[in-house]
Order: sequence, then structure tokens, then C-alpha cells
Amino acid sequence: MKHLSIKEKLISALHRRKNKQRKKRPCAIDYDSTDESFSDIEERLLEWVDEKQFADESIRSVGDIAESIGIRRHSLSRYFAIVLKEDPRTWIVQRRINMAKDMLIRYPDCSATIIGDSVGFSDRSNFARQFKKHTGMTPGEWRERDLIKPGEKNLYSFHFEKM
Repeated sequence: MKHLSIKEKLISALHRRKNKQRKKRPCAIDYDSTDESFSDIEERLLEWVDEKQFADESIRSVGDIAESIGIRRHSLSRYFAIVLKEDPRTWIVQRRINMAKDMLIRYPDCSATIIGDSVGFSDRSNFARQFKKHTGMTPGEWRERDLIKPGEKNLYSFHFEKM
């Protein structure tokens, strides 16, 4: 019987632990091996969007969304990667920008800062920067170009997506 040194015992224990962890991981392609199916994730995510929970400024990551809809972060990350093919943070920002575009037109007397805050941007400059990045315009420019003057046709109404 061979006697192992303490160092060899530690290395052996670490290798056994790593092998156990590898066996527990589900295959990245076999999504049915997870607790949540993609259709279940989609259903929960659509309900979450319908309730406009993305406007909560504490939602900043895929982990925050996963916790909010009651699924595992890993499952939601794979859903974004495989089904939506989009980064979760970009997806969150896009939902917020779409809601802000609508609010800027619906509430012309409300400041862009208040609208930005109400859709989940806690920082006015970040809202303006993200808005311009996604629309090519500042919130003020968006509002001005879409104001309907008496007798004019609103050419931009088709830009609004269902939120």
C-alpha cells in the first residue's frame, strides 16, 4: 500500500471534486435536461414584460430577471443565448427604451428625466446616452420630431412596439 503525502492527498481530493462537479452540469445543447423548458421560460418572460417589471431599476442582470420570474439564472442565460440570441442587458435596455419612446409622446409635459427614471434608468446621463445609442436621437429630439402639429399626419406612429 502506497502512502501519499499531504500534498498528493489534497491534489487527489481536488480532482475528485472537479470530476463530481463536471458530471452534475447539464449539456449546453440539451435544454430539456434543465428544470425549466424554453417554452416555460418564454411564458414567464412574456408575463414579466407585460407587467413591465423591466422598468424596475434594480433589474440589471440576467440573475435579477431569473430571480424575479422564479427560474435558475443558468437556464435563463441559455434561453437568451440560444433562443433570443441577444445579451440580457441589451434586451432589458431595449425594453426600457421602447417604453420611454412611447411615454415621451404620450406625456409631452413630463420631463425626459422623470420618464427615464420611471422606465428604470436611475441616471439621467445614462438614459440619454442609451436612448441616443438605440434610436440615434436624444429623448428631446425624439419627442420634438414626433409631435403632431394641427393638420399634419403623424409619420412615426408605426415605430411603437407592443410592450
